[in-house]
Amino acid sequence: MGSLSCLAETGPFESEFEGYEEGQEENKNLPIFAAVGSGFNYQGELLNVGVAANGNFDFSFGLFDAAVGGNQIGGNVIKGNRPVTNGLFSIEGIDFGDAVYDGDELWLRVTVRETGNPGSETTLSPRQKISAVPYAVQADYLGPIGASNGDVLTFIGGEWVPSSSGGTSPWSVSGSNIYYSTGLVGIGVTNPSASFHVNSPNVVPAIFDGGSSMYVLYRENGVNRGYIGSYQNPSTPGINDEDFEIGTFMGSVGSVHIATGNNEPRLTVTADGDVGIGSVSPMADLMIEADDQGEVLRARINSSTKFHVNGNGGTAIGAYSTPPADGLYVNGDLRQPLASNGFMKYMVHVYCGSSPSIVKQYNGIGNGTITVSGSSAGQCVVDFPTNIDNRYWQVSVVYGSTSASGQKAANCRLDTGSTDKLFCNVSRLDQVLLVPGNIMILIY
Repeated sequence: MGSLSCLAETGPFESEFEGYEEGQEENKNLPIFAAVGSGFNYQGELLNVGVAANGNFDFSFGLFDAAVGGNQIGGNVIKGNRPVTNGLFSIEGIDFGDAVYDGDELWLRVTVRETGNPGSETTLSPRQKISAVPYAVQADYLGPIGASNGDVLTFIGGEWVPSSSGGTSPWSVSGSNIYYSTGLVGIGVTNPSASFHVNSPNVVPAIFDGGSSMYVLYRENGVNRGYIGSYQNPSTPGINDEDFEIGTFMGSVGSVHIATGNNEPRLTVTADGDVGIGSVSPMADLMIEADDQGEVLRARINSSTKFHVNGNGGTAIGAYSTPPADGLYVNGDLRQPLASNGFMKYMVHVYCGSSPSIVKQYNGIGNGTITVSGSSAGQCVVDFPTNIDNRYWQVSVVYGSTSASGQKAANCRLDTGSTDKLFCNVSRLDQVLLVPGNIMILIY
């Protein structure tokens, strides 16, 4: 039985009382239970201003359809002149009849007064909810309902009616399963438009909760097509239990498509793993199929476009710009490994004199600084960060950079015993004479 406390709304009495279902052992913090059958017993402890009451008391019990206010169901059950010893009492045979137990929730109101003192009646608060098994109560008093041998009770929304196995219930039984082979099934909708139609105002209208490697399987004409879930084996490298998949089923040779608009495929993953954007038959690991209208591909870093493929067939790198048709626009320097051909490896403007210097330089490999040395007019040694003996170079005079008159020429060769230095001379063409001057060296 359960211990339940409630304070009187008026009067000097306070009650801690216990309701129980016949045949149950004590179990704290349970509400009142009505037994199978319409009657029940009631026990409790009655306190008078915190002190255990003694003497005889009159009890009145009534049923209501709400915890506060509401309507009384049936009449009162009066149990008068009941002894209370050291606050404890026990009242048997509280019976409102079977008609009140129709499945609706009920609350028990209790009033108490000292026997012989009609003006001291106190209503205890709050009302106690009766947790009964109302249909079991009703079954104890179930009258004839016209059932035949083999019928089962079927709930039709408002009442239970007898039905044969092929009666009014739309569901059929097969072993431990039930099934419905005709019509549509709706949850939350009276006119379903699909075999299974769920209509719910909830944010989450359905939940699929399974164990490890769970998935929802989709079939077409009995053939497995695809699934949604976490089917992949976590022992596969790169796969773990937290992953989620959308894919074709084992052994399938079909592709996965993501379509929009008028059921137009926009993204395709083939059975071989090729990915197509705008193509259902990609011919590479990643293939984009586009027309000549607008942009095909754009990559941005910090909201700035760094790579752009235009519908005219051209490509822009380093910045957003309309590239030349079928051409290339590059914003920024170009670099290339030393062993590769095509791009400039080094460009340097050198002053060759008794105090040589680097005027400006460009390193297309990005692996060091070009330096110059020498102490004679018209001669200098240019030192590069890498071997250049297997590269191509070009040397020219920067005219107007020297006060010496006449035409000038420049030439460079690998410095003796070196593979990364050029020994360069600047001379006048009309005389066999070295003169200081500026030269430009290009290494390819």
